[in-house]
Amino acid sequence: MQSNLANALSFSQTQDAYLQKVLQVLDRMGVLLMLAQDETEDADNSNNDIYHEEFRELENYISDVGTRDFNGVSLFDGTSLNLTKDSDGNTWELNLVDLNGYDLVDVFDITWVESGDNWRDYGQGSLESVTTAIEEVAE
Repeated sequence: MQSNLANALSFSQTQDAYLQKVLQVLDRMGVLLMLAQDETEDADNSNNDIYHEEFRELENYISDVGTRDFNGVSLFDGTSLNLTKDSDGNTWELNLVDLNGYDLVDVFDITWVESGDNWRDYGQGSLESVTTAIEEVAE
């Protein structure tokens, strides 16, 4: 039984470490959105293509993290895991995390709309979508 609990602890710690990185990535995505919208930072929009490219790379990173596993068990598919914790057959349920599900769908749906030479029009609520995703992952 101690082995089950040790494995559950390792699973949870691995999951937490990935989620901490995802939170950092989401924070950076929010910064990129703010930078791209700041006319005083980049008056001629020369950096916006770079911001857009980095944003999409970070999005791909999060999608990749969503496919990670721990000893062949998915860390982030949202499937319930019940572990036996004692000789009486009592179980303990690990926290569910569906990283590529509803938590982040709004971030992945952010569209960088080009209007002329301006990448500043991202549709309503793009920064709010990142903030919501950060809150969902932190929860």
